[in-house]
Amino acid sequence: MSSRLPRPEFSRLFNVANLKTKKRVAIEATEEECLILAQRMKVSQVNWVRAQLVVSPWKGRVNGVSGVGVQVVGLLDAQVVQPCSATLASVSEHIEEDIKYKYISSLKEKTEQKYDKEIDIHFEEDDPPEDLMGDEIDLGALAAEVLGLSINPYPRKEGVQFNADAAEITGCEHFDEKPEKEPENHPFASLSKLKPNTD
Repeated sequence: MSSRLPRPEFSRLFNVANLKTKKRVAIEATEEECLILAQRMKVSQVNWVRAQLVVSPWKGRVNGVSGVGVQVVGLLDAQVVQPCSATLASVSEHIEEDIKYKYISSLKEKTEQKYDKEIDIHFEEDDPPEDLMGDEIDLGALAAEVLGLSINPYPRKEGVQFNADAAEITGCEHFDEKPEKEPENHPFASLSKLKPNTD
């Protein structure tokens, strides 16, 4: 029986085994991955998911103990469509969310590798770093996790108001909203030119 874990809906593995300086990475979900993510997130559509990330090594102290690891920071850009919680009309939501994760590979490790700066982490004040399992970080799965936490669980169509006392909903025209057109000058526009031609 295989113990291999199921592959995430959006997977972009990044090898950090020999990471010595910061690396900039741009990732974007395919149409098929967006469809699967929509099912996982229980929304009508995921129109796009992109992230601009910086992956870098770090050295610091975790609760006073020296450690080394990897840090991932960047920006998530996505758009989802889901039913209005009051009228069931389609509501599109543009999501821009900061990404910041730390992974620790070892404590009390002596290393001659140079780092830009040391980071002091206290479990009582900061989110503890995750254990780095192996030599790879799945940046796609990380972006999908941030997306799932950022989606509004109770979206409202613009102009819709709910009067709890009167049990009345106003401004509830039922019509489907077309997804927003992506701006031509968005920071990920250059990525579309890199997509392979499948014709």
